[in-house]
Amino acid sequence: METYAHWFYALMWPIVATLSTYAIQSYFGAFSIPPVCICGKDSSAVIWKDPVYCLLRCEHCSLMWVEPVPDQKELDALYSPHYFESYYQRCEEPRLWYFQRWLDYLANLRRPGRLLDVGCGIGLFLRAARATGWNVCGVEPSLAARRFHLDGLPILRGSLESVLPSERFDLITFWDVLAHVRDPLQLLRRARELLADDGVVLIKTPNRTLMDVAIARILNPLHGGRGWLHIPAQLFHFSPQSLVEILGLAGFKGFEIHPTNEAFLLDLRNAVGNPKILGAQMLRLFLRALRHPESIIILAVPHRRPERCASLTPVRFAETVRGRLRPIRPLRA
Repeated sequence: METYAHWFYALMWPIVATLSTYAIQSYFGAFSIPPVCICGKDSSAVIWKDPVYCLLRCEHCSLMWVEPVPDQKELDALYSPHYFESYYQRCEEPRLWYFQRWLDYLANLRRPGRLLDVGCGIGLFLRAARATGWNVCGVEPSLAARRFHLDGLPILRGSLESVLPSERFDLITFWDVLAHVRDPLQLLRRARELLADDGVVLIKTPNRTLMDVAIARILNPLHGGRGWLHIPAQLFHFSPQSLVEILGLAGFKGFEIHPTNEAFLLDLRNAVGNPKILGAQMLRLFLRALRHPESIIILAVPHRRPERCASLTPVRFAETVRGRLRPIRPLRA
């Protein structure tokens, strides 16, 4: 069955992508505006909107971002204790299992050393990494997450600027963080400053495509488009191409790119009596059956001396812009 689904997806995806692009650009053509993308190009256009927000896409690097950007007070209000309980505490065991798989993979690249987890939430990854021998430290800006910080984990409250300039780390991780920050390029540049010369940065983020935008448009009349795109919590929507380009601007050169899915959890507690949540989860299962990865993980090394981590495969810039990236040893949950 999976073989038929794979071939169906391979045959239909170019048609769906082409029709989605044409429909989106035709519908939103009158709303195109020219703000400058993080990559420095001004070739952007509105591809989705509702009465409050719109989503823009850079035609050069494929990065998508939300306008207008909510103020910091609105963003802070999104991350309540309920948020951390629902998305992390209730899913503790499958998340720890997922993190352990990646720690096992990282063990093939280097010995455990100093690790910094940016946006560490309630500290699940720190707990798993410490158990495998890493000397861990976390940074978390949300005050609501502090009530879940147990086990004596060293977690700094605040932004990455809270970390002392003299600190250097062998591994810096961003687990579903980069899409939520107001300035991802500046954050990555700061991470580059804190990374050891032979260090590695790991980034996991949702894999947003034009198919997701098309689905959001279909859900708009049901007031579900914003929820499908996780707006306004997720301010930036990355593809492998856009993330590699931004990493290049931040001072990174060697890359490994993996499509990935976390363990799927059917949230019956919230889905029962809520057709929107139930429908979204069924749609997620359908897309997984079509081999559409929900997320991407990128490993990157500093631009200065990428040869020190020979296991990471350098990707030339020309290969990152035109959609010719191939997954390297993909790891799926």
